[in-house]
Amino acid sequence: MESSRGESPLGIAQRKIYEENSKALLSAHVAQQKHYILLTSNSLAHESMEMSH
Repeated sequence: MESSRGESPLGIAQRKIYEENSKALLSAHVAQQKHYILLTSNSLAHESMEMSH
């Protein structure tokens, strides 16, 4: 059985796995970036408080 694009069931399954893995990697990267931003923000706030005392 083929899809309307002429893709075999194996090709469809492989594409789906690739897309799901790509989403997982992107989500992990976004979470890592948010964590880095939070750490940087906290560090800057801490330095600012130290300088004001």
